[in-house]
Amino acid sequence: MRPSILHRLWVPIGLFCLIALLSCVGSQAKMKKVESPTEKKLRSEWRSFHTFCLNDGYNVSSFGSAILFQVKNNKTIQKSVDWQEINNDKMASDCASILKNHSGVMSLLGQNNENFGYLIYEFKDGVSAMIIDAETISLSYHATPKTGGP
Repeated sequence: MRPSILHRLWVPIGLFCLIALLSCVGSQAKMKKVESPTEKKLRSEWRSFHTFCLNDGYNVSSFGSAILFQVKNNKTIQKSVDWQEINNDKMASDCASILKNHSGVMSLLGQNNENFGYLIYEFKDGVSAMIIDAETISLSYHATPKTGGP
């Protein structure tokens, strides 16, 4: 009994689909825990960065699941519309201030280990970053539901 043409071609078709899928995916950006700058220093100097708060996961809108300090240069961090730009001291101090198990300060590194910024987030949340090009990374954040709070 001769196998049908579909049975003979499933391996090459599968390999072609796998290669096509992998070519669409960018390189993973690095997230590295750093000792310096400290969270306290970043929060006190938030105006030196493009600073964003992710208000997701808590029912209290003034508290966020994460805070992002994007370096002010020609680099771009693509993120969802849920991130709100911080524009006053109260937002800067409140954002991500009640995290129970925070990540510490994580540096976001693109190609050639160039620093795009810093992220502090709830350790249980899902975070990943992909390199789009030398000037751009894309940040994906999935906040787990939080209970409790202040």
